Amino acid sequence: MATQTDKEQTVNVIERLLKTDIGGFLYQQQIGSLHGRIFRSMQGLIRILKLTFLEFMPIFFTAIAAIIIAFLQKPLLASVMILVIPTGLFLIVKQISSQKGIRVALLRGKERVDGKVVEMLGGIETIRVLNTAPFEVNKVEAIAESQRRIEMRHHVYMALFDATKYLNEAFFYIIVIVLSIYLASQGVISRGDILVYSILFLSITNPLREIHKILDQAHESSIQVNDLYNLLNQPLDVSFNKNGLNLRIRSGIKQPVISAKNLYFSYADKEGILKNISLQIKRGEHIGIVGVSGCGKTTFIHILLKLVHGNKGEMYLFNEKLQDISRETIAEKIAYVPQKPFIFSGTIKANILYGCHREISEDELIEGAKNARILGEIQGALGGFSGRVTENGNNLSGGQRQRLAIARVMLQSPELIIFDEATSALDNTNEAIIQQNIERVFKGKTIISIAHRLTTLKSADRILVFDAGKIIQEGNFDSLSKTKGLFQDFLLQRNKVEAKK
Repeated sequence: MATQTDKEQTVNVIERLLKTDIGGFLYQQQIGSLHGRIFRSMQGLIRILKLTFLEFMPIFFTAIAAIIIAFLQKPLLASVMILVIPTGLFLIVKQISSQKGIRVALLRGKERVDGKVVEMLGGIETIRVLNTAPFEVNKVEAIAESQRRIEMRHHVYMALFDATKYLNEAFFYIIVIVLSIYLASQGVISRGDILVYSILFLSITNPLREIHKILDQAHESSIQVNDLYNLLNQPLDVSFNKNGLNLRIRSGIKQPVISAKNLYFSYADKEGILKNISLQIKRGEHIGIVGVSGCGKTTFIHILLKLVHGNKGEMYLFNEKLQDISRETIAEKIAYVPQKPFIFSGTIKANILYGCHREISEDELIEGAKNARILGEIQGALGGFSGRVTENGNNLSGGQRQRLAIARVMLQSPELIIFDEATSALDNTNEAIIQQNIERVFKGKTIISIAHRLTTLKSADRILVFDAGKIIQEGNFDSLSKTKGLFQDFLLQRNKVEAKK
């Protein structure tokens, strides 16, 4: 039962988190902290099950049997004996209620350590180059010291409560022995019965002591289980609406693929990131998007992909309201290559085929890698399509990771292809050839390219210039380069840099 529950709840919580609002709960969490919370919450659930069925139930029935025997022997003494139970339970309730805050603080402290460790391991190259390991260790030590102090205070309180519980048991034990001696002296019971009632009392208090320990451990686990149910009850992202439309796109239709009207977006703790965005993108257009960092380019794409959701205004995709379109349609009709693609531990082949919604032949796989300009490296240094990739693609260069992601897209059949600085780590030659391959493979499809390297947008039908959450310029490369404005400023800055080289 415990193992089955462990499996089911682990699957449930992971499935829930993958569907949780990215801009809400997940936006506020450290990955390491969240992983630690999941792990400990599952531990807490399994611990409660084991405490209940493997420890509490046998001990509980042992105590009940001792009480029944005592009442059958002598109801008066049995009545005195069982008085130890309510006073003991009162003490355990006080102990549990007084330690709840400390236990929550201890759990959150452990999560902070988890988050810090994962954060450091993710930046270990930078830490080593800058020789900041002592600084990072000091930060972990400070968190650990805070944990130690809380833990010591917790143990002191627990020791005091344990001592009080032992005094409670000793008090009633003395009463039972004194009363048994008195009854024996009056001839009501035999002298041997004094030992019998002593043993019966211990048969009650020993299980009671274990029950105290079990209830205390169960309370600690219940806090962890509460975390589990909080995770399971995180609100789903609205894009997982079961009533979403699964669209079929007919060929030859010229209606706008994307249409936005007075679109606004901001996070709860930030000023408006997008402000009054209105635009239309037709089928077959190649759209370039440029702008300074933080101007809203990627946020606009994230809204289009339903990763975040506009606060105000309207967005249409394939002539349907974006909020009405299912995640299945988004996955089928849109291909997306971010600047930092998702590369996971596995084979080269598994990474390229990730997210493909149809069977891919060996010839198609080779052609996709060839179009992404990575086939030669796969067949050489990377060990073929069965070559291993480590976590996050750490055994690959930045350019190799990006080209694997581009190969992944080359095998899909989308209506809309989005590149968010997807070739930023490539050299000029590879970038130019891949650009040509993209335009050939996806001819007639709608392409959106976010780029800092402006020359990659020379073939774009239109370029949208973002600044401070607004579209301030629009036109093709030639017209914008001749018009005074932010785009021309970018070109002039690039020319100055090139001249210095």
